Amino acid sequence: MKTIYGYLIGFFAATLLLAGCVKDSFDGEPMGDAGTTFVSFSEAPERIIYLSPFTDVRNVGIFTITKFANSNASLNNPLQVSIKAAPEVIDDYNEEHEADYEFLPEDIFTVVNPAFSATADGFNIEFKSGDFAQEYTIALDGSKFDLTKKYAVAYILTNSGGLPANAGKDTIFAIVSVKNDYDGIYKYTTSANTSVIPNQETEVELQTTGPNSVQVYPGLLGAYSNEVFYTIDPETFAVTVSCPSLGVQEPQDARSVWNPDTKTLKVYWNNASGAYTFEETYEYIGPRP
Repeated sequence: MKTIYGYLIGFFAATLLLAGCVKDSFDGEPMGDAGTTFVSFSEAPERIIYLSPFTDVRNVGIFTITKFANSNASLNNPLQVSIKAAPEVIDDYNEEHEADYEFLPEDIFTVVNPAFSATADGFNIEFKSGDFAQEYTIALDGSKFDLTKKYAVAYILTNSGGLPANAGKDTIFAIVSVKNDYDGIYKYTTSANTSVIPNQETEVELQTTGPNSVQVYPGLLGAYSNEVFYTIDPETFAVTVSCPSLGVQEPQDARSVWNPDTKTLKVYWNNASGAYTFEETYEYIGPRP
């Protein structure tokens, strides 16, 4: 995927969960001494979960602990591991990203997977013979989810049952959020005045990045990897633009606006140097998967 930096510079390639309690035989040749059985968080170090708005109680898989067995014998050995809540990991994330996430409150969910038994500061997780993964699944009450707050969970593997933990995969940080009103799949068009790709027509996604902000995917003009963010004022529906790689000329164009009735976003902006003009329209098609 191409990237614009003030002027066009080349082309860049762009590329962009084990579930529940799973039992299966070991697939493949036993590794014996050639490998070591170990334990890790499959999604470590970080996972972001965005849910469509709901008001009932729904099961949500948050993370998975996996036993990577080097043989059938190892797979069939029962195992107990322990994890500990790590609010300090959330604090570190907040400081690094200037965010304000807080630990998902216990009064809005219950743990579904019976393999997880609560301890004073976390959970013990049981792997029976043949289990290679246990998913931390919760029943989340959407009616109690406060959309004005940002929630996350963080855990550290403190006891791997005598097995080594996979380096760099012993801590999990997972954001649990609900998609905002602007999130979805959109028909994207540009005007004849737009630089680089005038009269563009394609399909893009606007992905939630906060209560009132979205990011364009796959990126600038639906064709480049430059990140572009839109923030919508929920009272006035005025839109502001952020494009870290190109910058945005200030003051921003007051014509940029969100229409909540038609779910249409119209955006007018120039990059910081004024070399490029963007006149964009996003027309809502439907929700993202």
